Amino acid sequence: MKSKFLGEVRKLWSHRMLAVSISGPIFIVGYLLISSYPPTFVAESLVLVEPPRRVIADQTPVIEPKPVDAILIQTSQAIITSANFFERVVIKLGLQLDPRFVNTGKQRALLTAAEQGMNRALDWWDSIGDTVGLPPVGPRGRVRLAPPADRIDRPLPTEAERLAVAVERLQRSVSVSQIGRSTVISIRASALNAELGARIANALANQYVADGKDEQIAAARNASSTIKSRLDELQADLLRSQRAVADYKAGVGMGELMSPIGSTVPAILKEVADANGQFMTVQAERLALEARITNIDARKKSASTTDELASPIVQRLRDQEAQLKQQYAELQVRLGDKHPAIRDIESQITEIQRSIQAEIVAIRESLRNELRVVSEKERLMRSNLEALNQKLQNFQYMQPLLSQLEQEVASNRRMYDTFLERFKQTEEQERLAQSSARVVSPATVPMRQSFPKTSLALAGSLHGALAVGLLAAFARSRLKTVFMSADEVAICFGKSDVAIVPELKNSHRHELNVGADIRITTGNLAAFSEAISNVKFLVSRRPDDTVVLFTSSVPKEGKTFMAVSAALDAAGSGTRTLYIDCDIYKERNNAIRTPLLPGLTECLASEMPWRDAVMAGGDGLPDFLLGGNFGADPARLLSSHKLRRIIEEARQSYDLVILDGPPILATSSPRFLAAWADSVVFVLHWASTSRAAASAAYEELTASGARLSGCILNRADLRQLRKFGQNGSGAHYGVYRNHPVSQTNAIRAAIKQ
Repeated sequence: MKSKFLGEVRKLWSHRMLAVSISGPIFIVGYLLISSYPPTFVAESLVLVEPPRRVIADQTPVIEPKPVDAILIQTSQAIITSANFFERVVIKLGLQLDPRFVNTGKQRALLTAAEQGMNRALDWWDSIGDTVGLPPVGPRGRVRLAPPADRIDRPLPTEAERLAVAVERLQRSVSVSQIGRSTVISIRASALNAELGARIANALANQYVADGKDEQIAAARNASSTIKSRLDELQADLLRSQRAVADYKAGVGMGELMSPIGSTVPAILKEVADANGQFMTVQAERLALEARITNIDARKKSASTTDELASPIVQRLRDQEAQLKQQYAELQVRLGDKHPAIRDIESQITEIQRSIQAEIVAIRESLRNELRVVSEKERLMRSNLEALNQKLQNFQYMQPLLSQLEQEVASNRRMYDTFLERFKQTEEQERLAQSSARVVSPATVPMRQSFPKTSLALAGSLHGALAVGLLAAFARSRLKTVFMSADEVAICFGKSDVAIVPELKNSHRHELNVGADIRITTGNLAAFSEAISNVKFLVSRRPDDTVVLFTSSVPKEGKTFMAVSAALDAAGSGTRTLYIDCDIYKERNNAIRTPLLPGLTECLASEMPWRDAVMAGGDGLPDFLLGGNFGADPARLLSSHKLRRIIEEARQSYDLVILDGPPILATSSPRFLAAWADSVVFVLHWASTSRAAASAAYEELTASGARLSGCILNRADLRQLRKFGQNGSGAHYGVYRNHPVSQTNAIRAAIKQ
C-alpha cells in the first residue's frame, strides 16, 4: 500500500512543471479577484421555533401545537426562504426602492471587482513579459475589461421588475440554517451596508414571528367559523327532532300517556296499575257481599250470621228473647204450662222472633241493594280497565319509534352542547392568540466585514490553484496508457520487484563468438551490466527456482534478449545454466545467430534425444537448446507431455533452466510453460507496452497458476526516467556510461534486442 502511494506521488512529481505552470496564474488571478471583492457584512438573528405553549384557564387548545422535529425545522426554513415571504419583507422595508440594494448593489460591486482583478492580473503578466520577452496582453496589448455602463445603470422599467429583482437578490443574500440539534433557527443576511444587513435580518425574523401569530389567529377564526356553521346545523337538527317528537305524540294521542315532568314511569302504566287495583277491590267487595247474602239465605234457625250479630237491633231483640225464654222457663216450673203468665211470655217471645225475622229480611235486602251498587261499579271499572289496557297496548306498540325519536333529540342536544362549549373556547383562544415562535436574539449592526478576509483569500486561492494543478498533473499521468516507471509496473501487477534495463545504442554493441556455431552481439555499457545483475536477482530469488520462464504480453518487447542475458550472467557466475528457446513460432532467434541446426522442434516432433540437440557453451557460458527449424503446429508441440518431460530432465541436470517462451497474448502455449516452470519473469517495453495488454497477459498467467517473481522494464530511457524520481538500475554509474567494460562483463550481457 505504501509503495503504491509512493508510486502515485512520483508520477505526479514527474509532472510538477505542468502543475506549477497552471497553479501559479490561477493563484494570482484568484487572489486578486477575491481581494478586490467589495466588503460584505453579515448580520444574524436567532428565532426559537415552537416554544412551550401556555395553557390558559385549563382549556385544551383547538389548534394543537406540533412537536418540534427535523421536518418542522426544515418547513420553517422553507417558509423563510420562499419567494412570497421575501416579497413581503422587500415591500415592508422598501428594498425595491433602495438604490443601495437594487441599482448600485452587489452586481456593480462584482463587475467592478472582476474588472479590477483582471486588470491587475494583466498588469502583472505584462511586467513579467517585459523581463522574459513575452508579448504584452495588458493595457498595451488589449483593451482593459470594463462592464457596459448601459447594462448596469439602466433603470428597471416597471415596479414589478424592480420587485422581482429585489426578491431575487434578497434570496441570494440570505441563508437560513438550524443551530446544531436545537430548535433555534439562524437567519443570516449579507449586504454591502452593515446597517442594511441588520435591518434585513431583523425584518425576516419579525415577519416570521408575526406570520406565526397571524397563523394562530387565522386558524382560530377558521375553527370558530367552522364550529359556528356546525353549531347552526346542530341547532336546526335539535329543533327538528324536538318538533318530530311533539308531532308524533300529538298525532297518536300519547301526550296524556307520557310521564309527568320529573317522573321516569309512563303515566299510562301508573293509571293501569291504579285502575287494576281499584277493580280488584270492588270485585272483592262484590264477592264478599254475595257471600254474606248467600250465608243469610242459607242460615239455620239456630244459627246467627255475622251480619245478624253485627246488627244492634237484632242483638237487642236477641237479648230480649233470651230474657223472656229464661222467665218462661222459671214460670213454667213454678206455674205450669197453662198459666196465663206463661201464655203472655210465649206471645212476647213470638213477637220478638217476628221482629228479628223482619230485621233479618231488612238486612238481606240492604245487602242486596249494596250488591247491586257494587256490581254496577265493578262493571264500570271493568270497562274502564279494558279501555286502559287497550291504550297500554297502543302505547307499547308506539313506544320504540317514540324512544328512537327521543334518543335522537338527546343525541342532538349533547352534540349541540359540546360544540357550543367548543365555540366559546375558540373565541377565547382567538382573543389570546400567541405566535409559535419568538426572536431570542435580534440582529445587531456588524462592526467587521465578513468577506473577503485576506488570510482566507490567500489560503483559498492557494489551495484552489494547487488542486487544479494537481488535478491537471493527475489527468495527464492517467491519460498515458504505457509504462513509464517501475512504480507504475508495481502498481499494475502488485509486485515491488521491478528491474529497469536501459536502452543500448549501436555504438555500445559488438559481436561475440561463442564456440564455432554461436555468434552473440554484446555490449559494453556499465549501466547495462548493472541492470543485468538485477535481472539475475529476479531469476534466482528462491533457491529452489530451477526452471524460470521469460515471457511478454506481445512480440518485440525484448524477452529473448533478457532471457539470453540472464543465462549468460548466471553461467558467468558459475551456475550450470541451460537456455531453451521455446518460442518456436518464429523462424529464427534474433538474439542468437546460428545456422539452421536441429533443435527443440525436432526433439518434440521426432524421437531425437534432446541432449543431442543441446549446444555446449563452454566455461563461463550456458548451454543452448535452440528452437530448430520452423515446423507445423507449434502449439501442439509446446503443450505436449514430451516437452514437460524434457524440462523435468533438464531440471535434474542443470542448476538453472531458462525458458524463452512465446508472447502470452499471441498464443496459448505460455499457459503450459508457466504451469511447468517454477517462476515467471515478465518483460515489458518501456513507453511501448500498453497497460491493457499487460493486465490481460497477467490475468492469463494468474489463471494458469504461475508464480510471478518479478518484472523487467526493458529499453528504458534513463534521462526520461529521472523525471519520475528513478534513475534506473545502473544509472548511478552515469560517470562511466561511455567507457567500455571488460570482456568478462561483455560476455555476460546479450546486447541485441
